[in-house]
Amino acid sequence: MLTSSVFKNPSGEKLDFAFHPAPRRDMLVILGHGVTANKDRPLLVALAQGLSARGWPCMRISFSGNG
Repeated sequence: MLTSSVFKNPSGEKLDFAFHPAPRRDMLVILGHGVTANKDRPLLVALAQGLSARGWPCMRISFSGNG
């Protein structure tokens, strides 16, 4: 269960994220982007949607300074 709508890094900066729910409760796939990208990169969106459709909950995160 997602219990918070805010994630912060050690510097206190809010991190942008998107959660894709799925039935599995014992696992969470965390997807990070590459250099100069963000969580909304089409490849990450498609990957998260595909995984969650197969039962794997996913969270896409933009690191600080991106997104």
